[in-house]
Amino acid sequence: MDVRVSVWAWVTLVVLLSAPLLQTPTTTQAAAAPHNQRRGGRFVAGALGFIGGFLLGRHSGRRQGGCRGCGGGCGGCGGGKGGCGWCGGGHYGRKRRSIDEVMEKDALEEMYLKVAEEDVDGCGLRLVCELAQKDPNYLTGHETLLLLPYRGREDSDVGTYFGQYDKAVWHGQKGNPCSELYSLCSYPARSIMAYIPLNTTLHHEHQE
Repeated sequence: MDVRVSVWAWVTLVVLLSAPLLQTPTTTQAAAAPHNQRRGGRFVAGALGFIGGFLLGRHSGRRQGGCRGCGGGCGGCGGGKGGCGWCGGGHYGRKRRSIDEVMEKDALEEMYLKVAEEDVDGCGLRLVCELAQKDPNYLTGHETLLLLPYRGREDSDVGTYFGQYDKAVWHGQKGNPCSELYSLCSYPARSIMAYIPLNTTLHHEHQE
């Protein structure tokens, strides 16, 4: 199946699955604001999770857990608390490629444009930034799916939508303050993840 069609189908599917859960209740505008922000963060987390699931399917034959050599740090790119940090997902194998290396650039940008349009408060950016600060040994499977598309490059092109998310991962790896960098978002990663029970069933079926 064409990469562009496959990934776009997954993102479209998560929109359809999330739609019944994303209706804003009738409230005052002030009360609706945090709800809308949580709603946007939930959609973005779901979309990014499905993108990660697609990429994981391409690497299904490789080791998918643990962090080789995390104990001594991770080449200086870990979080500010001495943890290993995502480090570009290098513990998943040096030949693991990020999504921009397996997908046509224009199609990738179109996909991340759709994500960014929902991520108006930067909750998706804060989410991947904070997850990238965690030692990979302690990432859940769902959290790992969210990070798989990224290497976290310092020279990420932030003029592109994908580059903004990849740079957010870099900030997390370096231990930079995600809540300050993405201050429009009121929700830390743990809160966003609590509201998005990512469905990996389709990913497993895709692998089979």
